[in-house]
Amino acid sequence: MARHVVRVSLLLALSIAMLSLAPHGAGMAAARTLVAGSPAGPQQPGLYLYDLGTGSVRQILPLTESDGMPQYAWSPDGSRLAVALNEPDTRSPLQVIDVASGSAASVLPSGSGYASQLRWSPGGDRLAFVFASTSDPNVSSALRVWSAADGSLQTLVPNLASFPAWTPDGSGITVSLLDPTFDLTSANNRIVTVDATSGAITQTILSGSGAACQLGLAWSPDGAYLAYGGHGFHEGCLPDTGGVYTWNAATGATTQLTAQTAEAPVWSADGTVLAAVASGADQSGPSRIAIQKFQPDGSGTQTLVDGLANDFPPPRPRFQSANSELIYSTLSCSGADVWALDPGSTQLRKLNAGMKYAIGAHLSPDGQTAAWTGAGPDAGTLVLAPVDGGPAMTAFSGALSVVPGDFSPDGRWLLFGTISYPNDPCAGP
Repeated sequence: MARHVVRVSLLLALSIAMLSLAPHGAGMAAARTLVAGSPAGPQQPGLYLYDLGTGSVRQILPLTESDGMPQYAWSPDGSRLAVALNEPDTRSPLQVIDVASGSAASVLPSGSGYASQLRWSPGGDRLAFVFASTSDPNVSSALRVWSAADGSLQTLVPNLASFPAWTPDGSGITVSLLDPTFDLTSANNRIVTVDATSGAITQTILSGSGAACQLGLAWSPDGAYLAYGGHGFHEGCLPDTGGVYTWNAATGATTQLTAQTAEAPVWSADGTVLAAVASGADQSGPSRIAIQKFQPDGSGTQTLVDGLANDFPPPRPRFQSANSELIYSTLSCSGADVWALDPGSTQLRKLNAGMKYAIGAHLSPDGQTAAWTGAGPDAGTLVLAPVDGGPAMTAFSGALSVVPGDFSPDGRWLLFGTISYPNDPCAGP
């Protein structure tokens, strides 16, 4: 396969937003005291950790000017961070960093290829990822698993695998397999679960054209359902393959929750499925977007937010769930905002009041603190704000353009990257 280097527009790179659901109102935990960091942010490209307890910043991985923001994944306990580089010519394409010591383990040899779709096992002892070789055209998307215990690397699926999702007990990995001829109508397109040790297929969940067009696989925390769906609003695929579905692990029955075009679903803390779906045509033609909530057995649907613009590129992801409260982003040249919706309410709260651009918004696991960066002159600023509506705080400013990442699962650290191009929502690539 020809070498693949991910290059995206500035807007897409800077609109990556992990949005979450945050507790608010009655019963909410005491608000965290925000601690300001250094007034001058980092001046060198790299990945950094911001300590929410002290306001200190430390670099965990230097980057080059051409790297951009790497893909990453926190281990479930927050002790390790897996990082896949976009430009790994002279460095390991995939590294696992011990957060306490800062030491890094190289998972793959330098120059060997590209890693993506990083997924930690529920126990945090193994890391699954999709690998594309730069030397072997027969390996464009192999499913591999790295062991944290001994550093061993195993190939479970040799090629044409994507969207790995660990089963909640850690015994298997559910994955989408593509027909080798790339015929989207072939029965060889499948969603299957493979044994996490041997790679043997233990369950076929779906086969045929529908299997080739699903963008995301997500197990419910109790393992009762697998949710999948969507080929997205801007992805080319076969007609009539959109929608959101659940597969019942006990009965093997599949339920279509909606036939509308949709993006990959996620699970909410209350055991429901959330997804962004097409909700109607805009005056200019593209569909408007709604965020909907589904009972996994198909017994009920609720529209939480409707009428969102179908911008391209969109905020990624548009929303996230935690503690039954919804936060989502809107993004355009005229402004970028972060909104919160309380459960059972129709009242929206704008979290970035007084700030025109809030880009790359992320939420702490306890739902108390949001973090984002600005645009233009504010591109090197990291902002923290309590979700309950208190005043925002500038953690630092004057850095290279900041790309906020996820908070660690324990809520101690905020990952962010600094890159050398300006953060301008309307700039070209």
